[in-house]
Amino acid sequence: GEARGGGGAAPGVGAGGAGRGARAAAAPPRGTRLELEDLPDEPATRALAAGAGAAVHALDPVPVVRRPTAGDPVELLSHGTRKTLRKSRNRLATDGLEARVGFTSDPADLEALLPHLETTYRDRDVAHGLPCALDTPAGRAGWLARARELSAAGALEVATLHLDGELAAYVLGVRDGDGYGVLEGRFSTRFARYAPGRLLEFGVLDRALRAEGVRFLDWMTGVAPETLLAADASRARVAVRLP
Repeated sequence: GEARGGGGAAPGVGAGGAGRGARAAAAPPRGTRLELEDLPDEPATRALAAGAGAAVHALDPVPVVRRPTAGDPVELLSHGTRKTLRKSRNRLATDGLEARVGFTSDPADLEALLPHLETTYRDRDVAHGLPCALDTPAGRAGWLARARELSAAGALEVATLHLDGELAAYVLGVRDGDGYGVLEGRFSTRFARYAPGRLLEFGVLDRALRAEGVRFLDWMTGVAPETLLAADASRARVAVRLP
């Protein structure tokens, strides 16, 4: 795949102080049901579990990309991935499409983008005849709430790739301490010829690993590393569940 689908993480996961605050606020009183998935294995998570009387369960580790000590982030990519990016750019040039990449953390910008993000989120599932997480009222409400809450907390960054003015791919990212998490990414299948998800993910990776204070990019998913743009390490992840 190209840009990944996220959608399933709990609201606030991975957003540093904002995310940990959201998780703590969402913790139910002792004795009620609690299920939080894909959390970093860190003291704050274990303290949350202990406070709720919940158990911590180990999950598959999540691939990350560490900031290079020398050279450019593009050097972290495999030969095949670099070839894919070159082919994508060549096809855009040949077909005369204007590519525009943008980044925003403004809640007002997010609101304007949300209808387009939703259409793009649904696109792949519709194209392949798959059920979509946004098809249920609860799924759609949760997706919208997560984006809006993280944006209001100043933790969310929306990266977009427009081709001739039409949204071709997007990535939702969160800054978490010295890491940058890729929360969700989707692309429009109409533009699959140009590998828009790969193009945008590299733009996100390159920007994140050049940002002051960022030591690694966290893919925030346990999928096989070879399906990702790049990965050279991993981070432990856990689930907190009660009962």
